[in-house]
Amino acid sequence: MSYDPDSGRLTVCPEPTALVTKARLEQTRVVTAANEAAGRTVVRALRILPPGAVPAPGPADAVPAEPAPAAPTGPARTRETACEGYRRVLAAHQEVAVPSWADPAIAEAAERQNRAMLGLSRRAFPRG
Repeated sequence: MSYDPDSGRLTVCPEPTALVTKARLEQTRVVTAANEAAGRTVVRALRILPPGAVPAPGPADAVPAEPAPAAPTGPARTRETACEGYRRVLAAHQEVAVPSWADPAIAEAAERQNRAMLGLSRRAFPRG
């Protein structure tokens, strides 16, 4: 939204509420990132406005943007067609990833419970 060089205050207005909450939780990181990007301390404080505090620009206020680049053509990338580097990283991850382990007795009990609940649901809500 704005920046006041005299006070070093950066004012932002994230649109989704979730981003407002995230920005408030990570204010220190945002200030640090802005200062690192500038190469010196320029932002000393962050002011986070709630969504809707500033009217959104209408179509007449919009600046004409560059045309979007064309979508890439060709086959979709999959694990099988990925580059060698991706496959090496995936293989290394799979070597160190701890496989999930479930107790067979617990899995069987959960399955029995699911079947029982399904039976009760069918009796309570018959399809006519």
